[in-house]
Amino acid sequence: MTCDELVKVIRERGELRNLDLAGSDLRGVDLAKAELVNVSLRGATLAGARLTAAVLASCDLAGADLSSASLDRAGFVGCGLADALLSDVDLAQARLSDTNLSGAVFAGALFLKASFSRCRFDRTRFDHANLGRVLMPGADLSSASFIGADLRKAFLRGANLSGVDLSTAQIAKAVLAKATLRKAKLDGVDLTQTDFSGADLSSAQMDHAQGDYVRLKGARLEQASLVNSRLVLSNLSQADLTRANLSGAQLDKSVLADADLSNAIFVGASLDYADLSRCQVLETLFQGARLHRANLHRVDIHVLGFQEADLSHVRTTDLELARAEAFRPGRST
Repeated sequence: MTCDELVKVIRERGELRNLDLAGSDLRGVDLAKAELVNVSLRGATLAGARLTAAVLASCDLAGADLSSASLDRAGFVGCGLADALLSDVDLAQARLSDTNLSGAVFAGALFLKASFSRCRFDRTRFDHANLGRVLMPGADLSSASFIGADLRKAFLRGANLSGVDLSTAQIAKAVLAKATLRKAKLDGVDLTQTDFSGADLSSAQMDHAQGDYVRLKGARLEQASLVNSRLVLSNLSQADLTRANLSGAQLDKSVLADADLSNAIFVGASLDYADLSRCQVLETLFQGARLHRANLHRVDIHVLGFQEADLSHVRTTDLELARAEAFRPGRST
């Protein structure tokens, strides 16, 4: 079927159903607002096609070439796009659910405000794609590629990004709360206002990462490396930083209250005006660290790890506050 014939059918019926168009050359075809149901386009060429606001349900586009196609505001439900070529496509505000995107290539694609639900992303490539404000909650992206991708303000709550290299990606202001980023690479990344609350960043590589107002409350950072990182005015309260390496890190005015810093390394770190109240500091090393005017309420500063640290004008334990914190109703004092 030629492009003209296809367009004629759509104009007559308003939809395409149960058609086999596998391998067809449909480059540049205009299918805007069309409805395609159970249509096979496996291996078809739709480069430069226009599918703006189209709806595709149970369609097979495995291995198809949709490079530079317009798919903005399109809807994909239960479709197969495995190994499809979608370089430089426009998927702004598109909606994809229950769709297989394994092995698909989205190099340079635009996903602004697109949403994904229950999709497969095995070996999917988002290199240099614009995923700003994209919605991918709970997505398994552990084998996806994000080289040079823009994920600013993306919503990735609960997503799995274990082992993913994000060192060249932009993720400022992204929501990664409750996400899994074990052994992820975030070296040198701008983390400004990124939300990692409750996320698992254990053994993550975050050397030279930087950003103000980073939210890491309750995050797991065991054995993570944050050497020479800059997380000023950030929230690391209740975080697990056991055996983490924060040598040379800048954490000025940040909140680490109730965090577990056991066996962590803060050698040469800057923690001026930081709040470390009630932190666990078992065998923590602060040698050469600056804690000028830091809040060390209920922290034992006489342990070995604070030797050679700058503790000038620190706020030590407030006894009255400590008694109030220890008070339990119905228990005699």
